[in-house]
Amino acid sequence: MDAPTIAELEALLRANGHTIKENDEARGRLLIAPEPDAYMTLARRVDVVLYRIRRRVFFLCKPDSPAIFAGSVVPEGLRGRWRGLEAQAIAGYRDILASLAAWTLARLIPHDRAFVWAEKPNGYYPDYRAQLYGEIEEWLGTTVGSDSWRAHLDGDPSANVLALDTASEEFPFILAAYFLHASQHFAEIWFATGDGREAYQMHHHDKVVISVPEAAARDRIVADFQAKADVYEDASDYELFQEPEDMTEEEWWEGT
Repeated sequence: MDAPTIAELEALLRANGHTIKENDEARGRLLIAPEPDAYMTLARRVDVVLYRIRRRVFFLCKPDSPAIFAGSVVPEGLRGRWRGLEAQAIAGYRDILASLAAWTLARLIPHDRAFVWAEKPNGYYPDYRAQLYGEIEEWLGTTVGSDSWRAHLDGDPSANVLALDTASEEFPFILAAYFLHASQHFAEIWFATGDGREAYQMHHHDKVVISVPEAAARDRIVADFQAKADVYEDASDYELFQEPEDMTEEEWWEGT
């Protein structure tokens, strides 16, 4: 499947209202930065270094993929395969697959394709790529069965976009692999819908940052969270013992 260039994808995202960072940190990379009034997060736990202004819509997600998939268009067969993938994963990562990854899968499946890219080049360690694939497949308890994600990471995933057919057999495995990659390797991975209207960041703090510029679409997401209060806990505007705004730079980095 043909993929857009980073520049082409950035143009598509801008055309759909996404806010793109334009500072020294973002130079040469594609970083989406939702405006404070549109910033939404789904997480496994509260983020102790997230600024107050970005906690206005913040939900916690329980690991319950059947409840997450209920009412969605995720096909029954795929739901069963996903549950099998959860069962095969090692204990430390099952909850990520059964919560954040399951929710993101349900958001992407209605679209015929998805685009993937990273905020930064490959990893922090010299032997990073040599061990990466084996680690991820060990955590998943299965081989991903596709060379496309390996090729993406073998290059520079912040400079290249991977296009995926969401109806393909490999798609859920690649999604799961990237979630575990983000969680373990301090990576930030973005998935965007093929039409560019929605984008989801897999953050290494085990959370999903949601970029959906259309206000009505954001309202529908929040309404779905509220309708399933047994799965999604509203932690919006949570308080911290020490606010990031009051931390020294050293204290902030220790929290990350």
